[in-house]
Amino acid sequence: MEITQFTFAQFVLAVTAIHYSLAYNSECECSKIPLEERLLEKMVRIEFSLEQMEKQLYKTQDSVSRLEEEQNRRSEGFPDTILAKIENVSAKMENFSVTMENKTAELAILEERVRVPLVAFSAYNPDDKSPSVNQVLVFKVNPLNEGTGYNPKTGVFTAPVKGLYQFSAHMCTHPDNYIVYAIVRDDEIVALSTQWDSSGGCSSVNALATINAGQGVKVKCILTSGSVQIFENQHRRNSFSGVLLHKQ
Repeated sequence: MEITQFTFAQFVLAVTAIHYSLAYNSECECSKIPLEERLLEKMVRIEFSLEQMEKQLYKTQDSVSRLEEEQNRRSEGFPDTILAKIENVSAKMENFSVTMENKTAELAILEERVRVPLVAFSAYNPDDKSPSVNQVLVFKVNPLNEGTGYNPKTGVFTAPVKGLYQFSAHMCTHPDNYIVYAIVRDDEIVALSTQWDSSGGCSSVNALATINAGQGVKVKCILTSGSVQIFENQHRRNSFSGVLLHKQ
């Protein structure tokens, strides 16, 4: 019976230590450590806490099993103090199980937040150098397409997951020609720029946008000078690229 009391005391001390450890670590959220590293550290702490909880739970279950066996052997004259201890330990085990379930659910949420899929693409060389108004620019050379979201036949990137994305478009024109171009989410303009130079030149436009899974993003010609305005050679490259920054 003394062994059972010692094990229960260890159990209480372990739960108390874990509680204060988690409370202390939660106060460090103000750290300048990047979000992903803080999430990973918290996941490690939770996993360690769960392991310790599981060990204590097994010890408590063994103690209860021994007490129940002793109760069966001594069906008459069973001490009230031991019965009270069994009931108390059973209540502690129920609370302990609830705590473990909560921590397991929290760990699953953190793991999902940290697990960002690789989604990125880059394409260049539009197939039409004289696009009309509202025409989608199709960048046909596609050297990077992680996640297979970009379609080099249509020029449209389709988001595989909801998240925060960054997009960039770079356009070059012939001298005295101009093009107004935009990064468009479905039919909504999220970024817009104009390229014109008397001697020819290039410009870029960038956008940060939340894109739902299945939504399309492309580069559109909004306004044009009406002639062969897009210029590309080995020194100037028209391009469209994007990358998933954070999954939501």
